[in-house]
Amino acid sequence: MFVCLFIGSVVIVTKQSRHRVILQLPANGGRDCPETLYEEKDCDPPPVCMFYRWKTHKWRRCQLVPWYVRQDSPGAQETCGPGLQARAITCRKQDGSQADIGECLKYAGPLPPLTQLCQIPCQDDCLFTTWSKFSACGVDCGSVRTRKR
Repeated sequence: MFVCLFIGSVVIVTKQSRHRVILQLPANGGRDCPETLYEEKDCDPPPVCMFYRWKTHKWRRCQLVPWYVRQDSPGAQETCGPGLQARAITCRKQDGSQADIGECLKYAGPLPPLTQLCQIPCQDDCLFTTWSKFSACGVDCGSVRTRKR
């Protein structure tokens, strides 16, 4: 059986082994038992060892949580307050082409979140822009990334 293990960008090939057990020792001039009772060899690699990853898409617009869910909250009839955002998630092969989601569920780790809490601002709330993209990292390993609103 072949197992594909990724450590960085190195593929590690597993080994196969087999053994045999002596059931009867030679008697009456019979042929001696072989010395080798255990063998090991490298597994044959498949033509391509596929790598799968989750691709997360942009969050959709914040949708207000329905008023009947939060009707015990003050201002439940308002057009602002807590909401939910959703996004699409697809499975991709190493070359970027789309793959079956089952492959990512097996090989790419847990599914990233499909929804998140958000807030639709009320009329008197503070307003600010969305986050900018992260600044580029410096060359050294000790650099810090910053972002502004």
